[in-house]
Amino acid sequence: MKKTLLFIVVLLGYFSLNAQDLMTQNFNALTVGNVGTSITGATPGQGGLFTYTPAGANTNFQIYSEGGAYGNALQIAGPTNATDVRYVWQDGLDAAWATRTVGNNILIVEYDFYTGPSTTSAGTTGMRLFNAAGQTIAGFRFVPSTKVITGLARYNNNGTIGTYFFNLGAANAAITLAADTWYRIGFAFNKTTGEVTWKGTNFNASIIGTEIGIDPDEADFLVVPSTGNTVSVVAKFDNLLVRASATENVLSVSSFVAPMANTLSIYPNPVKDYFTVSTKTSLKISNISITDLNGRIVKTVSSQFIKEGQVDISDLRTGMYVLSLQTNEGVIAKKIIKN
Repeated sequence: MKKTLLFIVVLLGYFSLNAQDLMTQNFNALTVGNVGTSITGATPGQGGLFTYTPAGANTNFQIYSEGGAYGNALQIAGPTNATDVRYVWQDGLDAAWATRTVGNNILIVEYDFYTGPSTTSAGTTGMRLFNAAGQTIAGFRFVPSTKVITGLARYNNNGTIGTYFFNLGAANAAITLAADTWYRIGFAFNKTTGEVTWKGTNFNASIIGTEIGIDPDEADFLVVPSTGNTVSVVAKFDNLLVRASATENVLSVSSFVAPMANTLSIYPNPVKDYFTVSTKTSLKISNISITDLNGRIVKTVSSQFIKEGQVDISDLRTGMYVLSLQTNEGVIAKKIIKN
């Protein structure tokens, strides 16, 4: 459904009314099957998505049905060798960035990804923001075999400029994610200062990179095999949002406040075991996903389990959560407190 994401809330964050969505993709409007008909990167496929790999097949790039709160998502099957990097991107980010509102000099990229099961693959997965020269400005690198996620940035390391990996935990600790779990993560690039910021579950880190004054050109999902790789790894991505902002507010601000959100109520709030969802219009809810403060989806509820408007969260720990309600008009986010 190429629907506008209608968010309202969110938690503990600074809200910038001047933020602009430059690119969004949730894959729900696309047909399950191959993304495109060419792996050369020259011809766009579904949704204007381009695919490239030096060797492989169109079947390596798939739109598939994840179901639940996600609907359709993107899947990239990595190679069984150490050479054939696989890319998926959508053209137009450079042009959208060039026409951004004056002062919105921070580019923010957010997306969901699946960590997958245990694997012996030497491949890595992630997202990279490139400049016009094809150099990495910022991004993420996830290692499926260890479940460690690191930040990427173009950086000056004592006179040697290149793309470097950065641990994201406190005191340079590695961040290890849970297997078979969806996470929402994001990074920001400040064109004015060169600062790169990474945020996600249990991490919030930043460095000053080398790309001061450099414009972003393209954002790619990718699978990168490493030396000695013989096992394919499957990467899954969803809900890409790229925006320009005057402030760094990764994972803490919505695109804009949707008037329709005022027609939906959640009560009681705070809640102990059950909350009720009430709508005043023809709004229809298909499913609800519940995310904790670390950005981890802890529960999904489909429409058949929303009995008489009530949702059971008795199994969740006390704390604050964000509800993402998928409706026939888009996604509405609401904050709720569990006692």
